[in-house]
Amino acid sequence: MADTPTYQRDEILRIASEVRVVEVIEDPDHDGRELIGEVTTADGSKLYGTFYLDARDCTVTRVRPADGEPRPGQIWADRFGKEWFATSDGMTVSLRSGTNKWTSWETLHRGVEGPIVLVRDVPQVGGEGLPEGDWTWTEDDSARAVDPSGTVWDLNLHYVDGRGQRWHWAGGYSRETPDGTMQPLMSRDDYTQQDVPIGSIPGPLTPQGCESCQ
Repeated sequence: MADTPTYQRDEILRIASEVRVVEVIEDPDHDGRELIGEVTTADGSKLYGTFYLDARDCTVTRVRPADGEPRPGQIWADRFGKEWFATSDGMTVSLRSGTNKWTSWETLHRGVEGPIVLVRDVPQVGGEGLPEGDWTWTEDDSARAVDPSGTVWDLNLHYVDGRGQRWHWAGGYSRETPDGTMQPLMSRDDYTQQDVPIGSIPGPLTPQGCESCQ
């Protein structure tokens, strides 16, 4: 008896492979659920094909956002425009909303609020060419920034200003500051002031810990 072929004609298979979206096709016949995708083979070759996502038994799982996986310090938005701050415990990256709701980026991206898109990136890593006075970003921990004097700040912590008010990192940085330098943006814990450049907060700033990071 001859060997049975690995696959037979008319056999029904369920094949799963990661596909990079190359183009989304506006096709009323397929309710806009048609796209051209790229599949990478084992030898690195690229194969392209048309996928009809409204086909019977077709299931789609989002794997990675178009802007890459979230990194600590970035600001992302869900499909409804709600912004989320990316943070890390040193092992995994989570997203935190302005109302202090926490979730994994995978859960948000794959759920009804997905896909997520990058709104604001972290500043470039410190190095040559940065204007004098800028704060820089270090990627050796979950949320660390370096001020112009070289002091490293852990932005996972809350800080108490010279008037006794508590502040936390609002997520992201801005150059819209009095001296035009790149600085972390901070918000009061009671949210009466938000997105304030750290250099505009009356000092000294004293670290107080982060209850939500425990």
